[in-house]
Amino acid sequence: MLNRSIIAFFILLFTATYSSAITSSKEKPKYLWFDAEANFKRFASKDSISYYLEKAKSVGFNQVVVDVKPIYGEVLYKSKILPPLTTVNGKVIHRDWDYLQYFIDEAHRLELKVTVSTAMFPAGHPGTSEGVVYEDKYWDGKTHNEIINFYFINTNI
Repeated sequence: MLNRSIIAFFILLFTATYSSAITSSKEKPKYLWFDAEANFKRFASKDSISYYLEKAKSVGFNQVVVDVKPIYGEVLYKSKILPPLTTVNGKVIHRDWDYLQYFIDEAHRLELKVTVSTAMFPAGHPGTSEGVVYEDKYWDGKTHNEIINFYFINTNI
């Protein structure tokens, strides 16, 4: 009896999973990209994130891309390794909540799929002199070309 119940459970689970996969795979993906730097001030509050995700859903988007590590080398998610991004173009915002987790939770509430975007190696923005390479004198003069647009850190060293 127990074996039949277990088998019935897995058949039901497989059927539900398979039918939802078929439904979602037929829907054409419509992405909206949320750039971290461009929206840094706009997404200083949870209400603003919710508003724009709801607006995205209402106009037909079904997937969002959330940028969480722009060229500064700092991140918009809780990390034990990288520091949080708190300053962009002189605007300082300290969040006591996890930016990425809130985006994920809200998007899932609205049945939006989420893709996370991150710049892999950049660590500073020379236009504003903000980022990891500008906060530590160790990096001063590490590049040989004065017209380099972005600084990179090799995390494998």
